[in-house]
Amino acid sequence: VIVSEDGTPQGWLSAERLAVQLLRQKQRAESYLDALLDTVTDAVTAVDRDGTVICWNDMAAQMYGIPHERIIGRTIGEHFEKESLMLLHVLDKGRKVRNMYHQSSAGTHVLINASPIIDGAGAIVGGLASEQDITHLVKLNQELSTAQASIHETLPRSSDPFTMLDGQSHSISKVVRIGKKVAELSTPVLLYGETGSGKEQLARAIHLAGAYAEAPFLSVNCGAIPPGLLDSELFGFIGGTYSGQDIQEAGKLEQAGEGTLFLNEIDRLTPDMQNKLC
Repeated sequence: VIVSEDGTPQGWLSAERLAVQLLRQKQRAESYLDALLDTVTDAVTAVDRDGTVICWNDMAAQMYGIPHERIIGRTIGEHFEKESLMLLHVLDKGRKVRNMYHQSSAGTHVLINASPIIDGAGAIVGGLASEQDITHLVKLNQELSTAQASIHETLPRSSDPFTMLDGQSHSISKVVRIGKKVAELSTPVLLYGETGSGKEQLARAIHLAGAYAEAPFLSVNCGAIPPGLLDSELFGFIGGTYSGQDIQEAGKLEQAGEGTLFLNEIDRLTPDMQNKLC
């Protein structure tokens, strides 16, 4: 019996017709879900409370080389190291993960977002994870860092590195005077100016004029690197997401050593990341 909000009967529906309508709604919802999984460019994985894989889209199969028939209906721990599975951590802790960087295997870099699946009673019944392949971004950033290091090594050593700065105006002369004084100190320096005004060139001149000119000069564009990757880019990375391999990579802060790390567009960093640098 179908009733209105005030309890007044409005009609009736047989159990057979109700079952048909529920089946149609279920099939329609599954069609939307299948289309979504085929459309997104992230690898999507879903498991139940026991870690059994109930969803594994085409991007996941392509990224990890595991076809659907080999993983659907099996526990995810059969294919990956249980200790390093982010989905199992989500099931245990019930906490969301956002933009966490992982090197899932040698040569493969991903950003992971994961959430617990909670039923109406508040119980965790499963977990869902999406992984964005950022391998190409990591490789481009590594190539840029290598190119910057090569440029630094091949720059001619001048008695006055500030000659690299173009301009004869009073403002430029003032900047050069301040830069030379700063170069004598071992202290962080904040450079601000419009895009293309030469902040990196000034930072390099200050570095070359200082006591650690022979040490590395590294540059990181904070606005061009995803937040999850930026954390490991600055502080380094240990361990693998699914591989169990002992993968280690030093961050730019460690690589710079006693040299200079230029953080371009530092204002684009999240407050949490800025706090880590304090």
